[in-house]
Amino acid sequence: MVLKAETLEYITISDGVKKTYTNQDELEGYGSVGILDPACVSYINLYINGMLQPSTVYYVEEGALVLLVEDAPQKGVPLILQFIKIYNQTKTPTINCPNEVVIEVEPWETGAFVNYPDPTVADNCSDVIFSCTPASGTFFNLGTTKVTCTATDIDKSVNTCCFNVRVIVRSQSTLLLDMLLFKDIQVQSAETLKIQGDLQEPRNSLRNRQQNRNTLNYPHCIKAHTIHDWVVFDTDHQQTVSIPEECNMKIINCRNTGEDLSISCEAIPNTSKFTILDNTKPMPGMPETSIVSICFTILIRIQYYCNGSPLCNFDVTVTTTDEVVLCYPKYTSVVATVKDVNCTISEISH
Repeated sequence: MVLKAETLEYITISDGVKKTYTNQDELEGYGSVGILDPACVSYINLYINGMLQPSTVYYVEEGALVLLVEDAPQKGVPLILQFIKIYNQTKTPTINCPNEVVIEVEPWETGAFVNYPDPTVADNCSDVIFSCTPASGTFFNLGTTKVTCTATDIDKSVNTCCFNVRVIVRSQSTLLLDMLLFKDIQVQSAETLKIQGDLQEPRNSLRNRQQNRNTLNYPHCIKAHTIHDWVVFDTDHQQTVSIPEECNMKIINCRNTGEDLSISCEAIPNTSKFTILDNTKPMPGMPETSIVSICFTILIRIQYYCNGSPLCNFDVTVTTTDEVVLCYPKYTSVVATVKDVNCTISEISH
């Protein structure tokens, strides 16, 4: 693998007296690199009057070069501090998305223009840019919209995170969902198996074949999957949910008439989806093993009952992100799902 590298130089002239030089001493006309942070470069070399110096005769920190010699270099002697940066593409920038953003609108509104906080991004040393889709400040319709943010550093390494923007109709109460999500992840590859003999046959045909020892066994090919890794785990997740206005009015009417009001929540079958985020990276020291970020979504149905009879219901999108270490060889694929959800509800009155 060929890695990108960059060489930068800080140049100054000895005055014959001082042994500490700063960014202010840099020669004009030869750039304005300054004295870089040693933690942000791969190698540092010092040349005094064109001669490479051993690292024991100088010390570098961000903004300062200190000569550890008894006598300062002669006046007029050039000092060149060389910095070499090697960009390692196995390192990715970090990005952390904001928590779920919830915006309330009036019953007659269809959505809202939402300004959400920027994600926080960082890299080892280089500058990082980020973008989010949909962008902050755009119009979000009623409901839940997933926002995906991507950070990119100077050598085009990327990392991704996601969060939800929920635009809801203003209601009189809010629910707190306390969930335990059971997740299943498999790393698979497709295989073709060759089976000799009959896979399935009627009972009479089997008896006839047993009587005829000369019957040929014909090969059959079947499609199968090889499982390279299989991870099952659970995660806790809490989420606040506002009750839609139409449902809220029915709840109020049920309470006002003195009826018994109850509530349940459960995952809607076959609604689990997943996305592999663009920040998969190898696990150091473990060949064919990767750290994989997976964004899970599933629909939860909230059902209200009045005296045991269905009153109203509404669906909630739940999104979680997990970073998992997987055996992930080349030419394999990941299949992930939320198998089940244990859900309890408490009501928060305004």
